[in-house]
Amino acid sequence: MTTSSKNTDAEQLTNPPVIHQGSLAKVAEPTVGDIQVGELQGKLAKSEDDRKEERFLWFMVSGALFVLLSFMAGGAAAGGVISLIYIGMLLVLSRRWGFEDLWEALYAAKSLLPGGKEKDEE
Repeated sequence: MTTSSKNTDAEQLTNPPVIHQGSLAKVAEPTVGDIQVGELQGKLAKSEDDRKEERFLWFMVSGALFVLLSFMAGGAAAGGVISLIYIGMLLVLSRRWGFEDLWEALYAAKSLLPGGKEKDEE
């Protein structure tokens, strides 16, 4: 054996081909293009998440202003009804748009209330 064949044998042992579980087929190593595509997909997903979060925050602020104006113009009864509708919309849209901070805050507030802790936590 020559030195070059020893190096290739050693390289094959340290870098075995990637094999999917349950498959005997060899899978090629990811290319530079595959890595770049993966990075770009990650950036796109983060950008979409940021846009959804920003959209939710704008909805939350504009809705709060609308509720405030409804209290001023329509009185307590109209403002109360609109507030309940607005809170329901916030809860639904926060789940739909992936804004989990609102739900985390609700769960944290639940533990502060008397009797708010679950039986498992005691």
